[in-house]
Amino acid sequence: MFICFGINISILMKWITVTSIVWVPTLYFLFRFGLSDVQMARITTVFNPFLDAKGDGYQLVNSFIAIGSGVVSGRGYGNSIQQEGFLPEPHTDFIMSIVSEELGIIGVLIILTGLLTIVLRSFKIAQECKSQFGGLISIGIGSMIGLQSIVNLGGVTGMFSLTGTPPSIYWLWWKFFNG
Repeated sequence: MFICFGINISILMKWITVTSIVWVPTLYFLFRFGLSDVQMARITTVFNPFLDAKGDGYQLVNSFIAIGSGVVSGRGYGNSIQQEGFLPEPHTDFIMSIVSEELGIIGVLIILTGLLTIVLRSFKIAQECKSQFGGLISIGIGSMIGLQSIVNLGGVTGMFSLTGTPPSIYWLWWKFFNG
């Protein structure tokens, strides 16, 4: 958004550098001295959910099982085993695990292609928009959809942390506009 709005890239890079220099030591001391045993256990579970597969890692381990059992073409629509009580609340954030189990990698790639099409189309609309405000709105909506999809898919596959996952972008917008 900064680049689209016309900010100088060198200023943006300086800002990112200064912010990183300040936050890296702060986060180190926070993790080293500021966390309780429960919080440290949850962070450890993020890196290896199999250490506590029946506790904090339960959801992610069952997500891995669902994704792994789908293979290429899946078990078939409606034939998921993990949504029958193993994966709690499969219709929420972990819907992609169930899609992967039922439709396989082919179904996941079709959904990812659809999401990518929506995001790229919003960027194309922003390029063709006559007003700067309309272009920024289009880029913002496309970026929200893309970023939220990346965070969700990263969490389901274990690439991102499910502990402390940032709040939904829609929630942030709601808080911004409604105080």
